[in-house]
Amino acid sequence: MTKRTAPYGSWESPLSAELLTQATVDIRYVFVDSVTHEHYHIELRPSEKGRNAIVDAHGKELSSTTAYDARTRVHEYAIGCAVARNGRVVFPDFTSFDVLRTDKSSGEWSKAVSVVPRHPAYRYGDLEICPTEPDLLVAVREDHTIDEPSKVINSIVLVDMGKRETIMTLAGGCDFYTTPKLSPDGKLLSWIDYNLPNMPWDNSRANLAKFDTSTGLSDVQSIDGGLEMSYSVSQLRWSIDGSHLLWLNDSTGYYNLYAREIQSGKNDLAAGKALAHDAGAVDWFLGQSSFASLTDDLVVLSAQKSGVFNLVSLSSRSIIASFDTPFLSGQQIRRVTDEIIVLVGTGATTQSVLARIDLQLSDGKLDASITVLKETSSIKVDEGYISRAQALVAPSKAAPGMHESKPLAHMFYYAPASKDHQGPTDELPPCIVRCHGGPTSSAVSGLSWQIQYFTSRGFAFVDSNYGGSTGHGKVYRDRLQKNWGIVDIEDTVACVEHLAKTMIDRKRVAIVGGSAGGYTVLASLCAYPDVFAAGCSQYGVADLKGLADETHKFESEYLFGLLGGRPSEVPDVYRDRSPIYNADKIRSPLLVLQGEVDKVVPRSQAHAIVKAVRANGVECKYIEFEGEGHGFIRSENIRTTFDEQLKFYRSVFKIADSSDATVHVITEV
Repeated sequence: MTKRTAPYGSWESPLSAELLTQATVDIRYVFVDSVTHEHYHIELRPSEKGRNAIVDAHGKELSSTTAYDARTRVHEYAIGCAVARNGRVVFPDFTSFDVLRTDKSSGEWSKAVSVVPRHPAYRYGDLEICPTEPDLLVAVREDHTIDEPSKVINSIVLVDMGKRETIMTLAGGCDFYTTPKLSPDGKLLSWIDYNLPNMPWDNSRANLAKFDTSTGLSDVQSIDGGLEMSYSVSQLRWSIDGSHLLWLNDSTGYYNLYAREIQSGKNDLAAGKALAHDAGAVDWFLGQSSFASLTDDLVVLSAQKSGVFNLVSLSSRSIIASFDTPFLSGQQIRRVTDEIIVLVGTGATTQSVLARIDLQLSDGKLDASITVLKETSSIKVDEGYISRAQALVAPSKAAPGMHESKPLAHMFYYAPASKDHQGPTDELPPCIVRCHGGPTSSAVSGLSWQIQYFTSRGFAFVDSNYGGSTGHGKVYRDRLQKNWGIVDIEDTVACVEHLAKTMIDRKRVAIVGGSAGGYTVLASLCAYPDVFAAGCSQYGVADLKGLADETHKFESEYLFGLLGGRPSEVPDVYRDRSPIYNADKIRSPLLVLQGEVDKVVPRSQAHAIVKAVRANGVECKYIEFEGEGHGFIRSENIRTTFDEQLKFYRSVFKIADSSDATVHVITEV
């Protein structure tokens, strides 16, 4: 079939904004009942105003628990959260601030009942049902009685679900607690804690103590990490028989799996050697899982990027086998039985799915059979419309970090792709450059319909993994320390300059990002007004001191490391790197999208930059979404963000609108 030649960015596409929201869900959390071996997942449904629903292994929602939203408010990021044991499911309800329990009997779920003292100031997450006394619940509790970051109290508590009483506080005194896990016999409790100004990936500590349901904890000991160490720990959990405690540790420069033999008290690299790649992501959210204890001896460990999974033997401290999967990224890896795991995986040209992997180990050979249990989207398009990620690097002008000679900027590049269209031979495509949030986070290379929405219309798309991003080791991650607003900008510009040599039209480049990525958008428009022809900031940071004063507890001192001190210590840095004080340098049109009730980056940040840019006579459109927080989860609002961006980029780049760009009528604030 002959392709029709048409200007880049003007192509018609089967991927409408409406299709992207009505036909998709987001699987954010997977959990397994270790007694019945039934697995569940929590899916965010944009079509139900972003509600998080619990779905069982048969695809059936817990129907008797209507009008719930299974996500935690701990740390404000509202991620799915639940736990199951012996036919009982317990989960926090985002709407009511409650924790609910439902039990399965004769195939039916009981009416959900409250199991904690209901209090609008209490938030619960990282739930753990006691294996010996099923009415007892261990949980992280965040107390907002005085709702100021420095006065919010985090702790680990023991709750009697039958009496709806908090029996005792098990651990307190640190700023944050995560991952409380009881040993299989219920006699030991492990957890991770850390203190501000550290984030969990800067410095954190793994702990172990004897646990008694009547007296609480005794013989508390720190087993790894701590204030005197310059590394972090993550994803603490038990082996199947309780003989080992497992966790990730980045002291080698990458997150590697460690094992502690409980009897001897000795910590070792579980694979016998350090691997030169991260085995997990940093802990922005509770409940992450990039490995699973399969048997008393074997652990399945993801290599994260390559689709390869390793089988680690605890007894021999070695990798005894590996298997390939089509998944470029694997998350929420959970054990079902000795030979079955479930996970959420995304391929290069296949959407994110909930998958089951059956493993058979025989004579040193490992066979893996993959079954797709749930697709996150019903979108079906010809592969001709799908653009594959190309991993590229570009030399950066940013100052080299420690142990670096010539800094490189990492990125994923997506070329325009269409089954029906091609661009003119004398034209290069316009480009959209996206800066991820965090900033200590990353862009991944699996199929994203949000990216394909633009590439299938003739736009090139770039995901910038600037210095400070995760997935490239601790040295690369630490490049952003004291240098936020410098390294991220220089690396993103380096990506553009590299691609502009032969692959994209340097005069038609837009920059987009959310949260910390929105900050990089605004700061880049200030620092390099001639590089970016347009910008789209989604709930982005404009005033760094204002953010330090207003944001939530979890990130209340995050900036101190990123900028090199407190506002009182380095006031010039906060002012000089704040877009609000450099807004007179912004000359390119700007689109600003913001959630009304955002507690992470309050809407005052958006209001300030919009006012400043408009005062300088620069085109600036502002849309505020009622009821949305930090990130947009309602289908009608997600549709608007895509339709408005498409209209905005086409207008700035002078590309004629095609008939598929349906723009929803909205009210501009």
